[in-house]
Amino acid sequence: MNFRIIVLSCEILFCNAIRPNFKSVESLSTFKKFVDHLNAYVPLTDDDISFIEGLIPVRTFQKGDFLLKAGQVSNAFFFNSSGFVRLFYLQDGAEKTAYFYGEGSFISAYSSFMRQQPCTFFLQATEETEVVVIDVEASQELLTYSSKFERLARIAMEEEMVSLQEIIASLLTLNPEERYAGLLEKNPLIFQKVPQIQIASFLGVQPESLSRIKKRYKERS
Repeated sequence: MNFRIIVLSCEILFCNAIRPNFKSVESLSTFKKFVDHLNAYVPLTDDDISFIEGLIPVRTFQKGDFLLKAGQVSNAFFFNSSGFVRLFYLQDGAEKTAYFYGEGSFISAYSSFMRQQPCTFFLQATEETEVVVIDVEASQELLTYSSKFERLARIAMEEEMVSLQEIIASLLTLNPEERYAGLLEKNPLIFQKVPQIQIASFLGVQPESLSRIKKRYKERS
């Protein structure tokens, strides 16, 4: 056998031996962001991380892909490592955007997931989005494995409740210009990554009205 082929074969075997359970560098980066997020609340040991790594997959959603559709029963929740996901309702054939999930946030249809009932809204990637997927079985195994994951489950639930409160408060107390200012402050990159028609839907205005809002806001700034 050619010496060069032998060396190459050894290199391939070595790389396979040290390769993590993920299929790409991007997936490894996504998992690391997830672990870093959890570590901010509950310190994880190497054994904890290895257990999670073998249990929880990473998935990529392309622009326009649905994480969940209305009428489906949610069997997983997600941690968003990169990209944007929007929550919207379909009312009389029109899409009503209620929320945008940015990087570093948990995404779920909490009521559907916990009660195993059909979801009433859609979760859609607005650009290529990398998420960690925690399904029902994985969540149960995590809770069985260590009590520290009970706290992490509460944290995920609390983040979802905060998102819900923000949705309600925004709809009931803010006008379109105030909602625009809040969105710009919280997620400035969203205006580069999300179609203007979806942002207009979130604000509750037509796209041409969004253009006027942006112009007035820029003039005041």
